Amino acid sequence: MRNRVSLALAITTLAGTVGCGEDLRCGEGTRAVEGFCLVDTGEEADADADSDADADADADADGDTNQPPTQPTISIEPGTPSTDNDLLCLITSDSQDPEGGFVSYTYGWAVDTQPAGNDTQMVDSSETSSGQVWACRVTPSDGTQNGPFGLASVTIQ
Repeated sequence: MRNRVSLALAITTLAGTVGCGEDLRCGEGTRAVEGFCLVDTGEEADADADSDADADADADADGDTNQPPTQPTISIEPGTPSTDNDLLCLITSDSQDPEGGFVSYTYGWAVDTQPAGNDTQMVDSSETSSGQVWACRVTPSDGTQNGPFGLASVTIQ
């Protein structure tokens, strides 16, 4: 029988680095998993499922295998934002689909380890405050499988 867990993404940073492994200290209501603090949202996920890009390839109806797209490289502009700056999550290196298919992207933002409820490429400056740490996660998909996500973060000055 597989274990069922309730998890959602929230990013914690230490010394400006996302995913600090053993040094990671998560806040109340979160726990460290593979270098990230995850927040319980009540959404059920299968802890034994192979959901990352290292999972076995899926076979389609014709028996062909589908590989997930590659991980994108992303950044947040500006790199040193103030409360006067909108935050823009940029893909600096596109994902590639091994089968040559179209790749789409899903955006997600976290602020101070909590999901920000923003699934767009931009955060308006009016949503930011000095000292906050904003992280953007970009997940590629070929329409069949998600690939590994790209992640970037900035601290509001």
